[in-house]
Amino acid sequence: MQLIDAFVRQGGGDLMAGFARPFPVNIFISLMGLPHELTPQFLEWEDGLLHGKTQEDRVAAAFAIKSYLAETIAQRRRQPTGDLVSFAVTSRVEGRALSDEEIMGICFLLFVAGLDTVASTLGFMFKHLAEDQENQRLLRAEPALRPNAIEEIVRAYSVTTSNRLVTEDMDFHGARLKKGDRVAVCFALSGLDDREFPDPLKIDFRRDHLRHTTFAVGPHRCIGSHLARRELKVALDLVLDRIPQFRITPGERPRTHATGVFGVDYLPLSWD
Repeated sequence: MQLIDAFVRQGGGDLMAGFARPFPVNIFISLMGLPHELTPQFLEWEDGLLHGKTQEDRVAAAFAIKSYLAETIAQRRRQPTGDLVSFAVTSRVEGRALSDEEIMGICFLLFVAGLDTVASTLGFMFKHLAEDQENQRLLRAEPALRPNAIEEIVRAYSVTTSNRLVTEDMDFHGARLKKGDRVAVCFALSGLDDREFPDPLKIDFRRDHLRHTTFAVGPHRCIGSHLARRELKVALDLVLDRIPQFRITPGERPRTHATGVFGVDYLPLSWD
């Protein structure tokens, strides 16, 4: 509430800086048990890892994150708390404790996934509503449509591209894959498949068939999908219930990026 109240009081501006980015990041940092005062540093490392201009930049960011997490893991071994790092440190699988490599893998994955994906999706969601006044009015008039609207936004604006390791030589629909190859999996393309979603480029908040793969499927399914949906719903309600009909500020343009995790860097909003 404090974030959205402050944004409302200033009468508009960059929603990403004022609300859409700090809202999910603060929640995630609390769950991980990390110090909020280090948020700028965490975001800098995240940006370097996902959007670094050179391979050296990305590697340096990865090592910085791993170094910090190694210290945090060591602290939780000595004194566990109720956070997610402590959960990873103290968990057992089939009676055995997790290895150091497994614990680091879990914590690193949570760190990377938790700081960017929901903020990126919020950016695209509010950018769309600012540019599509009719759909914005629809969600104000019919709040019951908001959960379905979130699924439609997530389908149409998938922000992640993952990859898979080929474990054996195979032919995949005419493409010859060799063991050791890495295959990029662009979930955004899956959500735009017209065989599954008629008129896929249209944002239809009443769409009744939303079996999308934005959160992946099977053993790779996003462990944070339920938290992400909850955060998206809370943020959507806060913005629509607290801010009048909003639009892109005249004379301004949003800025987006399409490297690593797709996202919105700048979203200038104003209202009457």
